[in-house]
Amino acid sequence: MMDETTAARTVRRAVDSCYARGLNLTPLRRRVLEVVASAPTPVSAIAIAERLSDPTRHLAPQAVYPTLDFLMEAALVRHVGLRKAYVCCDPQTAGDCAILLVCTACDCVSEIAAEPLRACINRTASLRRFVSGRRPMEIEGLCSACQG
Repeated sequence: MMDETTAARTVRRAVDSCYARGLNLTPLRRRVLEVVASAPTPVSAIAIAERLSDPTRHLAPQAVYPTLDFLMEAALVRHVGLRKAYVCCDPQTAGDCAILLVCTACDCVSEIAAEPLRACINRTASLRRFVSGRRPMEIEGLCSACQG
């Protein structure tokens, strides 16, 4: 879970990263990133759309998906397939292959670099003439706080 200071720092870092790479972080992209960064657990596109809607303007989830695609391509957020939701990338592993550790008790997600493991999986898969995708691997279990 990110506190307000950490969420703000994450968004600032993302803005700087986009500027340095010449990426266009539109107001909607920034607002979506702010929602994901401030969420205590992975957040769905529907929840993002609801949080960005107001009484005078409803934002449909279909409007959020292209924004999330951009943020994933820019390595600013990751999709957590097990939860059908999104989390901010850890700046330490954003450019690397990642493993997402998903707590089944509290839904928190931790991210760890996994390039050596990915290389091993790719070598093993190639023996079966299989090519694995680049999507982060996800492992369910219990975080240290929920282990008691």
